Amino acid sequence: MMTELLNDIKLKKRIGLKGFSSVADGHAVLDELRWKGSKTGNCWTLAEWSSNRLLKDERFEEVLIGGGIRYRNKMKNVDVFPGEGKIALEVFGSKEYSRPRSAGEQWTHLLMEQWIPLSKQVPLYKLEKLTAQLLFEVDNCDMRMNAEDYDPTVHAAHISWYFTVENSKSDIRDVEGRPDYMWFGLPLYDSRFKKIDGPQVFMDSGTKRLIYGLKRDTFCSAEVETGKKYKVDIDILPQIKRAFVIAKERGCLTDAKWEDMTIGSTNIGWEVPGIFDCKFTYEKMALIGMPAKAVASV
Repeated sequence: MMTELLNDIKLKKRIGLKGFSSVADGHAVLDELRWKGSKTGNCWTLAEWSSNRLLKDERFEEVLIGGGIRYRNKMKNVDVFPGEGKIALEVFGSKEYSRPRSAGEQWTHLLMEQWIPLSKQVPLYKLEKLTAQLLFEVDNCDMRMNAEDYDPTVHAAHISWYFTVENSKSDIRDVEGRPDYMWFGLPLYDSRFKKIDGPQVFMDSGTKRLIYGLKRDTFCSAEVETGKKYKVDIDILPQIKRAFVIAKERGCLTDAKWEDMTIGSTNIGWEVPGIFDCKFTYEKMALIGMPAKAVASV
């Protein structure tokens, strides 16, 4: 029997709001986005790392045509369509930044995140397939900085769908409370590149964990244009196995065994280290596990 690994993919529950920093606030929920009929509890949280104004401190609400609710302030819009699993994340970099950021400075994030409780995690070795599905559109992505100030090694706007591949038996805990892990990513969009090559393998400067990102045309269109819809439908399990081997070869997850690895969390949305006004809409998200026959028959 196939199993949906993610919770509340239809967005029926309230969405938790976090603070300015993943290091300072971890995954603490400080407030919530609520709507009429919303169920209590937070499967999803909204991360606004390094934003100048947070929705928990300042927000206005308006009803959209089609039953959505917009939560907004000067820096961002978040459009939620409860019960449909549809959400739009919009960042106004022209409001977030008073000047172009320099290399090494923090940058604006707007991410939907979910942590999967250990009791609900499925060991990856017990799966035959792990299918990631998504329908998405980059509504717009407009640079709002002078050409002479633009440095593509520093400034961009990009979207990825990330998963943490975690050693469930690890005693290690990072500042956010995660056990030892690596990042596995589907890079959906990058303002700098028409095509995204891969696999991309590098160390994340923030979390100090290995990132393994797929070449985009292995799971989506080679080129993603604004204003068009794209579909993701891919079995990511073989690529995760390959990423795990590479992580071990590079000295990461040294004490981990494949039998102990699970998907512990996911996040999707914008990272905007440049002055860009940008909007991203996604729906029909799923992460479906199919049990391996040998395991299922035991």
